[in-house]
Amino acid sequence: MNLAVLFSANMLKICTQFQNLRCGVAHQQLFNHPLMSRAMSVSSSSRTVLLKRKHAIDLHKKGHKPKKLKGKHFIYEFVEDAPFKKEEPLEVILTQYVDGIGKKGEKVKLRRQFAYNNLLLPKLAVYANPENEALYGSGEASSEYEYSSKYAPKMVQYISKSLVAITMNMEEPWTLEAWHIRACARKAGIIIADDSCIEMPEKEISGPDLSLETKEFLVTVTINKKEKAKMRCRIHHWSTEPGDRIKAEYPWFKRAEPIFEEQAEELSSIPLPEYKALRKSAPDFK
Repeated sequence: MNLAVLFSANMLKICTQFQNLRCGVAHQQLFNHPLMSRAMSVSSSSRTVLLKRKHAIDLHKKGHKPKKLKGKHFIYEFVEDAPFKKEEPLEVILTQYVDGIGKKGEKVKLRRQFAYNNLLLPKLAVYANPENEALYGSGEASSEYEYSSKYAPKMVQYISKSLVAITMNMEEPWTLEAWHIRACARKAGIIIADDSCIEMPEKEISGPDLSLETKEFLVTVTINKKEKAKMRCRIHHWSTEPGDRIKAEYPWFKRAEPIFEEQAEELSSIPLPEYKALRKSAPDFK
């Protein structure tokens, strides 16, 4: 049987049995009753059952002793079993930008425990009420950087840690353009809105040129017309003839030689993506 149902049924049986007894006797016998002891043992695992008095208690005058409670005041009615009630999200107002949640002044609804531990205690947010809305939701100018959206910084981080294979034809002449980058990025799971969001290197990259195989370079991707992220790209030649194809023997989780020397320092400072499966098969890589 459900613990909450068992406890509630026991409480109702007890209250029914003692509703006609005097105050002192009812109070004493209530906690000595076997059903009550069983119900209390069942509810010892931090359960909360809400009850309310069937008869309201009269207020006493200021400076006077409270009136003695009567037996009817110890008759309770079941309200709800709190642990089985779906917890409503807590609405808070952010006092500053929080990565992945929102920007200053934005009103968000989150799980109560998460909002309390991660936002209210560190003073990153306040409870949503008219006073706090007037204080933090006024839209006043802030000195801190405001991202275009709450997902923008995560997208910048994701693109910066990505490695995109730029697959080019090894039989026909080509010059690398923005649409090549966009098509290869889409294959890697990165959707770029249009070619204008991609800033190519100043020098052209043309081929086919096998000396560029597995060499890498950087392009700049603009997110929401505001944030910019550096994306690592690596050249790989491809042939329509299976016998002429180049096997990608070079480990993609290792650093490669840059195409442009001016990008070498910046490429070395950007972390490589983690390929856990490849790392396990090659534990000696550096």
